[in-house]
Amino acid sequence: MITEPQPTPADISSFQRTAPLDAAGAAIKTFMGQSDPLSFTKGSSIPRNEAALKDERLPQTEMRASETESALQSALDALDSLPEKTWEQRLKDVECTKEKATQIIDAILTKGFYEETYKLTSKVSVTFKTRSFDHQEKVQQIIERDSPQFMGTVSLIMTKYNLAASLSKLGNTQFEVNEDGGYPKAFAFISKLPYMLYNVLIQKLSKFDRLVLSVMDEGALENF
Repeated sequence: MITEPQPTPADISSFQRTAPLDAAGAAIKTFMGQSDPLSFTKGSSIPRNEAALKDERLPQTEMRASETESALQSALDALDSLPEKTWEQRLKDVECTKEKATQIIDAILTKGFYEETYKLTSKVSVTFKTRSFDHQEKVQQIIERDSPQFMGTVSLIMTKYNLAASLSKLGNTQFEVNEDGGYPKAFAFISKLPYMLYNVLIQKLSKFDRLVLSVMDEGALENF
């Protein structure tokens, strides 16, 4: 059996002579000081590298923000510098000829409204008519009365009432405005429509409104 040699007094004294206790403690303290994470703030090169990287990143970030702001401002300036479209150009955007625009203006000035029919299918069509100013006041009063909390609710109210007020005929069903300027039949009818059909009607109404607004836009009467 092999046994490890036991230290002799000479060995111990030799160690004590070469590495006194104070010197060993100082060495340990020095080592611990170098290993202390807090000491990296002064002695290590890692924080300096991170700081250097931050110093390099900050100008780049600021530069990107500056470039983005500059690009946005340039885009806004470009929009402002675009020449304003003429009445004829606005008609072209909604695929309306001057002859048709004249008919629309004539109908609004003489009858007080204009109607147009759009096909939904090969057999079913919908006819819209322009809304009166009384309707606009009515919708505004309803919104103020109900005080909806969300813009989506406001949009839904306006869209539903606009469709009811504009609906003149759908398929074989005719809708009329009553003596009080209301449209209970149309409102009750669209309230029961399938969601997809309601969306299709809203899209058609939006096309109709864009047409009329473009025709009656600034400069329309001068060209009438």
